[in-house]
Amino acid sequence: MKKIYYLVSLALLTIFTSCDYNATNFPGFDQAATPTNVATYTYTLVTADYTTISKAALALAKTKADSTTATAIGTNKYFMTSTTASASIPLLLTTKYPYVSENSAATINANLSADTTTIAAANKYTLVNPIDYLSMGNATGQPGKGNFFSSTIDPNYYIPIYLKKTYAYAVKGDLKLIRYNYGNTMTQLTTVYAYDGTNWVNYNTTSQLTKSFVYRGGKWLDLLIFKEAFSKDIGTFTQQQVVGTYLWYWGNFNNGCMAANAYNKGACETWLVSPIIDLYNRANPKLAFDHAVNYGGSLAVTTLTSAYISTDYTNDVTKATWTKLTFTYPTTYSFTFLNSGKIDLVAYANKKITIAFKYVSEGTALAWEISNINLTDEK
Repeated sequence: MKKIYYLVSLALLTIFTSCDYNATNFPGFDQAATPTNVATYTYTLVTADYTTISKAALALAKTKADSTTATAIGTNKYFMTSTTASASIPLLLTTKYPYVSENSAATINANLSADTTTIAAANKYTLVNPIDYLSMGNATGQPGKGNFFSSTIDPNYYIPIYLKKTYAYAVKGDLKLIRYNYGNTMTQLTTVYAYDGTNWVNYNTTSQLTKSFVYRGGKWLDLLIFKEAFSKDIGTFTQQQVVGTYLWYWGNFNNGCMAANAYNKGACETWLVSPIIDLYNRANPKLAFDHAVNYGGSLAVTTLTSAYISTDYTNDVTKATWTKLTFTYPTTYSFTFLNSGKIDLVAYANKKITIAFKYVSEGTALAWEISNINLTDEK
């Protein structure tokens, strides 16, 4: 009798503790049994954080360029580009917020190097000659000893002295961009100095950058997946001709764009093609861009100007499988830019994709301009 009772009890225990039984009879049980911490953070990087990121990046560096970038972050306390920030900030988030669940979010404020391209070439100088370093002292702990600066040989102490000797007739407001060797690996860093009327001082060359990240697949990912503003040229895109010889060209409209207008250029079909974009661990990707259409008239605008997506593109647009994307077109034609609206790419999550813009002229041409392409992963 006791044996029968034991067997019945064991059977009942098995039934009531099985996952299928609990899931069927108590909705939410399995989820409740696993603790979650879906959190939202807002944080501004402090000086120590750049050092932490720099050390972590150095440990992962595979090339000299990687090491140079990693060292610069710790020394300058800012990121040189938004792309560097996207790749580097997760190194801190992983250690700062180690116990988070999927879809946790973090908004991070960081320092970004300001644009120094507006400084005239004549005001940019690289300390390459040993005599440059020797002029700042060659004793132990001084630049001339090894022709470089370091954490113990402060460039912001010695370079202003060098500048004061070299530019004796400087006037208030003068700027000098100085490139110099840092560390015995001779990593080259850049700092801008301004003359305040008495001394040369480290110029505030940073602006504030805000980045949004999401935790997915066990890692922190920038919500901005891909961006191309065409601010000065074709950027990361390439182009291909299928018909004719006409090509896209760069224009300075809308702070930079790629444009096509084959008026009097004959028939053409020319493609503007993105690099391959990886949507691995991306749950809700959305594409948007600015564009302007002019001289549309009675032309078939949506046929002559179109956007496509492919998952098998290699290097020939005619051999890839393309799916046409639907987006917002202007109702009247001018060179006024309009946003395409958010184009849902959820169907392509976890795939590698290529985006392309196809421009066609059949003899009577319209004008099309593309700017500010953004692909984001929305929460």
